[in-house]
This record gives sequence, structure tokens and C-alpha cells, in this order.
Amino acid sequence: EHRFMPNKATPDEIRIKDLYWKAYAEVWYKAKNKNDNYIHDGNLHDEMMEKFFSKGFRELLLKSDNNRSAIYEKHRKESEGVVLTVGPKDQPAAESVEDLLRKGLKKLSNSMEPEPVTPGLSLRGFYKTPKFYANFWSERFMQVGCSGVNRNSTYSLERKGGQILVHIENDDDTVTLAFRPDLALVGPGPLSIHGFVPGGSTTTTTPGEARQVTTTTQVQMNRTDVMSAGQQQNATQTGAQTYTVPQTTTSTEYTPPTTTTAPAPFIPKTVRCMAGTITPEPAAKPSSAPKEESTGLIGIVADALGGEAVFVPNGLRMAGTYYGQGGANIEFLDHKAIVGCHVTRDENLYTVAFRNGEVIVNVEGAGSPLAFKLNLDGTLVGSGATIPIYGQKLVGKNQEGDPVYAASSDSCAYGTLTPHGENSATTVASAIRRDTNPTSPVTNSRPALPATPSTVGSLAILNGFAENPNRFGNVSLIVVKQSFENILRNTGFGNATGRQSAIANWSEMCKAQSPRCKQGIDAMKDSYLRMIKLGPNGNVSFANVPAQTMWLVAIVPYGNQHFVWNLRVDVKAGTNSITFDKSNLAAVY
Repeated sequence: EHRFMPNKATPDEIRIKDLYWKAYAEVWYKAKNKNDNYIHDGNLHDEMMEKFFSKGFRELLLKSDNNRSAIYEKHRKESEGVVLTVGPKDQPAAESVEDLLRKGLKKLSNSMEPEPVTPGLSLRGFYKTPKFYANFWSERFMQVGCSGVNRNSTYSLERKGGQILVHIENDDDTVTLAFRPDLALVGPGPLSIHGFVPGGSTTTTTPGEARQVTTTTQVQMNRTDVMSAGQQQNATQTGAQTYTVPQTTTSTEYTPPTTTTAPAPFIPKTVRCMAGTITPEPAAKPSSAPKEESTGLIGIVADALGGEAVFVPNGLRMAGTYYGQGGANIEFLDHKAIVGCHVTRDENLYTVAFRNGEVIVNVEGAGSPLAFKLNLDGTLVGSGATIPIYGQKLVGKNQEGDPVYAASSDSCAYGTLTPHGENSATTVASAIRRDTNPTSPVTNSRPALPATPSTVGSLAILNGFAENPNRFGNVSLIVVKQSFENILRNTGFGNATGRQSAIANWSEMCKAQSPRCKQGIDAMKDSYLRMIKLGPNGNVSFANVPAQTMWLVAIVPYGNQHFVWNLRVDVKAGTNSITFDKSNLAAVY
């Protein structure tokens, strides 16, 4: 009765099942064609059942098999963990494993609380010359580099004398660029970038070893051979004149030496660079081609955590929520403006123009277009005209946590709108300084006492790929209490020889669409903390993070490959950062 009910199984039953799954994984890994199901010998199965198990047990097993589907479905609904929670118990049982995995991951993603933002003007775009580049990916954070020297930095915008100046933090040597109405940036000419370069690599060699292996096999003999060999006590009769006798042999197994190469920490370096007129690379628009169906469970995981692909234009953008009188409000995101009037909301595109020393914000299609001037005090000033808003209102959420809307309309006057809110990044202004290694670990045991300034820190999660679009754009990271490698090893994905990581073994099974892939994801539920949604350029920042240790797991599809990261993060008091790049990949396949 306990075969498919692990919450009722005895410790011995659980131990035997775990041993079985580990053995299954070993055999599956060695199989030449992992896409084929194993062919079981029914006659051998019946012979073994009759030889080793009682009639009562065989009848109970038959009853268990007959009720297998119903028991499994009931158990799945009742005990599915947070990673794969799929909704109410009356959900149809016809859903596939793939559908359950998609829904579970979607529900996790929707459970995330959005990070607060600072209202105001910001900059977006990947600006580049043959040697110099500046990648602005949030309202506070960016990357800058020259001739192979890179740094993750912060920036601020200043309106001064009819100009918009971009101040890039560069240790004590701030880099200032001027923003032009044609979207170009103009630098001072020669400048110094205080950044980092890879520190090389370290090589570790594990010597090989020889060990004695004893193997026992069953040898078939006739009665005469058994008698002459003196094996009567060890022989088991299998036929009228045939017997099997255990035969023990000893051999030497040799494990060859292994060599592993690991990247060394980044080291600081300063380089001189020319920065004259710098133009942005064309902003990449999401493909309009139909999305291909995921192949294998690993593709489903990557798609579910990949987030929505959005188009963010180069140049000036707005952030934050602005409120006016009479229920009027506008929330600005990187790629759209959500115009609100009481409970009605309408999503629209918007543009930000800089001309004649003024910043003009235009919101398209909201009843009629809305135009605002951004004042130096941060307020948005419109015409004050009453505009009808035709949109939707929030009426609830569905089982996966997606918002549910109904049609709605209202009218509001959009005059002067005042910014509200604050951004965690404002307290992380110095999160990336020269004394912070761009690939240093950042980290979960939560403090027992309420966090104080000495037990919290700021955390910036950055991507190390200078590309457009970026492979980490809008990706969701899974945050867990222990290493994904250890989680998988404890679930039976470890390799007996230790020559291949558990993550690599797991990914091979996912690639072959084995049911074991789902078990690897499901195993994370006991260590799951939350999910973190990265921005369009693959970065995010937080303030007031409790000092702790945790792991960030990323599964990122790119081209025809999948990349897996499993990064330890040690948050300490003060400023912390961690970078996803080629040097800290867990597996590529």
C-alpha cells in the first residue's frame, strides 16, 4: 500500500527505493540509446517473483499496480511542493508532466514581489566605439569597459545648463559624458577606466589510483561438476541435472588521473581610452517568428524561467509611478507606460525626447495622446485636459498567480503628476567599486534576530556578457538554500566515479526527456527560497539584504545550447556583487 505513498513508507522502504533510483540512474546513464525505453523480460520477471516473493505479496503487488494511476495522481496533488504546485485538487488528471512543470514554475515566478524603483529619468542602450563601450541597463547600474578592461558601475543623470550630463562612477575618477538629442554620447576624449581583467586560471590534478575489485557471478554446472568441485553446499538446483554455483574473481581496476582547470579571481587594471562621439547599437526587437516548442523538460524549465521578451528603445526612459489629482496616475516601465484613472488601467508605448534643453514625455494612444514636460523638480506637467481612459481593471488572480482583468473605462484630468516611491538601488550607489571583485561571491541561513545595519548589505546581480540582446534578459533565477549540485547528488544524480558532476548527469537526462529530469527540479522544493527576476539586460539590485549564504541557479537557453549556472552568494554587511559569465558556468550542453 505504500509503494506510491512516500509519506507513509517506513525508513527501510524509503532506503530501498532510494537505492533503486540510484541504481536506475547508473544504468540509464550507461545506456547507449537513452531515448529508448527499456525492454523488460516478462518471463524472467514472473520467474523471479515466484522464486523470491510469497503468493500474498504477489497478490498485493498486482492490486497495487491496478490502482497505480489513481494512487499516483492523488499523491501528486496532495504532496507537490512549492516548485511544482499546480492548483486545486479537482484539476483534471490528464495534464502531462510538461504542463505541470510549466504551471509550477509560472506560479513561482508570479509569487515574486516587484522591486521598488526610483521615479525619474534614466538612460538605456549599448553604446560602443571600436575600443570603448558603455551599457546602460537600469535606472542606476551599467557596465563600462575599454580594451578588455571592464567594470560594473553606477551612473547618474544631471540636467545642467540646458544639457543632460551622464556621470559614471569610476573610483575617484568620475567619467562624464554628455547626452545629445540624436541619442549619441559625447566624451571628453582620453580617459582612464579602472576595471578588472581575468586573473588567468589554476590547474589541479588528481592522481589516479588502483583498487582491487571482487566480483561474484553465478556459474551453471551439471551435477557431476558440482560434486567434483566440492560445491554441494553452495549449489542451487535450477533443473533436473543443472545447478548454479557462485564463483568469486578478483581484478584490479585503475582510475586514470584527472585534471581540472578553474578560473582565477579577476584582478584590477587601469587602461587609457579615447571616448569621443559614442553612438548606440540598434536596439534589438523581439522576434515575431512563432516560438518553437520546447524539446525536453530542460527546455520547458528554461522557457518558463525566461520571462517576457520586450523591446526597450535606446536613449532616455522614465521609471516609477506619478500621481495627480482626481485619481490620475502613470506607472513607467522600461518598455511601456501604464496610464491609470481610478481602477482603470491602459498600457501604452511612450517616448522621451530631449530638445531645446527640455525633456518631453509623450504617452501614445491613452484615449488621446498625453504630452508632459519633465521639470527640474521631478514633476510631470501636462495640459490638465480630461481624457477618457478605455482599458481594464484588476478583478483577481488565476491559479498560477496571473492577474485577471475585466473591461473598464473612466475619465481623469492629467495636469501636474508628482513622483512617488524609492528604489533599492539608491542605497547601493557604491555597490560596485574598484575594491569589489566583479566575480566575487555574493550569498542563506537567515539571521535569528531582526536585521540591523551591521547584518544587512546591498546586492547587485550582474551579467558579464557584453551583447545585445543579452542572454540573461528577463530571466528568472531560482534562489535555494544549498548548492544545486548537492541537491542533485542527494537525489541520486551523482556519478559513481565522480568524473562528471551531478548537474551534468541531470542535464543529460533532461536532454533525453527522461522522467528523472522532473525529479531534479522537484528536489529543489525543500531548499527553495524565492525567485529573482532580472531586468531586460540581465541585471538587478537590492538593498537591505540580510547577511546570509544562498545559491543562485540559472538555466538559460541561447541558440541551440542551454547554459546552467549554480553560483554561491555570500552576502556580507556593506556592498556585494556577483556576475554571471563564462568563467562560472556549471554546465553547457
